Amino acid sequence: KKKREKKEKKEKKVEEKKEPEPVPEKKKFDM
Repeated sequence: KKKREKKEKKEKKVEEKKEPEPVPEKKKFDM
């Protein structure tokens, strides 16, 4: 489970770098 979480976090970071517009929504989701 922990390894999967790390992978998801990495994917999220990549998405944020690729498209910075949806970042606010993603941050809201994390919170």
